[in-house]
Amino acid sequence: MDEVYYKQSGKFTAGNLLGTFLFCVIVSVIFAFIYSLINRYNPFAYVQVIATVIFAILLGIMNAQILEIGKVRNISINVIYGLIMSLIALYFSWTFWLFEIFNYKYELLRIVTSPLIDWQVITDISKVGTKTFRGTELKGTTLWGVWFIEASIIVIGVIYYSVKDQSCKVFCENCATWCKIAKGFDLVGQIELDSLKRATEAKNFSYLEKLSLKPNQVNSWLNLYIRKCPNCENTNTLSISEINRETNFQGKTSIKEKDLLINLLVSSKEVSKIEEICDKAQKYSNAN
Repeated sequence: MDEVYYKQSGKFTAGNLLGTFLFCVIVSVIFAFIYSLINRYNPFAYVQVIATVIFAILLGIMNAQILEIGKVRNISINVIYGLIMSLIALYFSWTFWLFEIFNYKYELLRIVTSPLIDWQVITDISKVGTKTFRGTELKGTTLWGVWFIEASIIVIGVIYYSVKDQSCKVFCENCATWCKIAKGFDLVGQIELDSLKRATEAKNFSYLEKLSLKPNQVNSWLNLYIRKCPNCENTNTLSISEINRETNFQGKTSIKEKDLLINLLVSSKEVSKIEEICDKAQKYSNAN
């Protein structure tokens, strides 16, 4: 039975895996050093929280980008790398921090290679604290709680952003390259979404013909985009998501997206048919 949706092959090469691992370690260490400086010189607890979240997001994104460059198409590898790199970043951020709070009096290599001594020093530091929150010194159990939350944010954040977009990406095994988004359309129409999904999965695109180009003022529409291999016509996918723009009582606008189809496999002829339908909708909307 032919696959309806694209699934990553799970393939990778040992050489690429080793290369991506080394690059990820280097990036993790660099990010850890920057993060340790913020830890050392920032006196505000809320800034620390923001820095921790940003640190986790950026490291996760970088991890995913490096694995993409290495042509690793295996979600499990992304998860494992995310876990390993977050732990490496955590360890080095602690060692750099210790190196900085002792005013660089001790050799960095000695601190990095002495985890048991580092643990004892951190334990001693926890008894006296290093920061205050609303005038209260953070130390003891409270400080350990803060450190645990900080570590959890980093580990979970890095893993999440290492895999967040990976499942949506498409790789052409014939050409050994990632597919790119070739065209995107924002469309509207009074149609039943479940029927649209079932019909499109059956390669019946008649429901798409009922759609028109999205006017600027509407708050609900469908986003349709096609991924293609840049070198051949053998690997193509179609994705459709429902977009809703909502405004709360304070007047703030937010965009919510719900996936309807993710990487439905389509042939080159079917791609041409979809593009023809969407182009007609666009021309019709422009004419009116």
